[in-house]
Amino acid sequence: MKKIKSGWLMMLSFLMLSGVAQGQAEPPSYVGTQAQFRDYLAKEMVYPPEAREVKADAEVKVEFVVMQNGSVVNAQATGSGAAVFGREAVRLVRRALWNPGRNGGNDVAMATSVQIPFSWRRYQRAVKRRGYDFHRLDSLEVDTSVVVYETRQTDSPASPLMKPGVKLTEFLSRNLHYPEAARKQSIAGKVKVRFVVEPSGYAAHFRVEQHVPGGCTEEALRLLEEMHWTPATKAGNAVRSWYFMSFGFGASGGDFQYFPANQGGSSMN
Repeated sequence: MKKIKSGWLMMLSFLMLSGVAQGQAEPPSYVGTQAQFRDYLAKEMVYPPEAREVKADAEVKVEFVVMQNGSVVNAQATGSGAAVFGREAVRLVRRALWNPGRNGGNDVAMATSVQIPFSWRRYQRAVKRRGYDFHRLDSLEVDTSVVVYETRQTDSPASPLMKPGVKLTEFLSRNLHYPEAARKQSIAGKVKVRFVVEPSGYAAHFRVEQHVPGGCTEEALRLLEEMHWTPATKAGNAVRSWYFMSFGFGASGGDFQYFPANQGGSSMN
């Protein structure tokens, strides 16, 4: 295993492995930005016990196929660090949400790959920031599958975790800012985002369903990434689930919608 000097700056290195000419097709992609993928890794990664003992660093390449529905199949880890980190690298890829590749305007099954670096020093910093090491909750076990549940499939839905006495609308009104660029151009509209609330209480895999320019979409995502959540539960376990929020800017300022999403639940295999 080799030392990683480049850090977590470049995570996604997609390869066209399906035999389709690159000029005629779009490769699969993570549903969010590279920065959001890095944030997901920092919040979800768990260092293998054998790597903890020697404080090992490594970079693992995961090759996999993204199907038309976005599910991941045939994920395999390669490289010198695969023996120690391969299982965790594959788990991280399978739990992420992916846009399928496209060819001729259609969604197609397509092979791709991603490089995932493991750095003991950066992992320790990430654990300190997120406040936990292993994915355990005080009173609940964590569902380790990759299934993302719809609200109607859970026993209790996910909900924003607020300080005592603070209402969600109050929190949003105080912390959501109208970007100066949008203000100068009198831009108004609603940013609509669907995302996954993970069992550990963080939001990830953001799908922007309605974009507003002038920095409004970025501001909505910034706030979502800073929020903490109570995860949905099923059979006594904390599970992954969908959630939806919309944020009003300009003439729609102060107009919020938020509720567990009832559509889109799937098993990301």
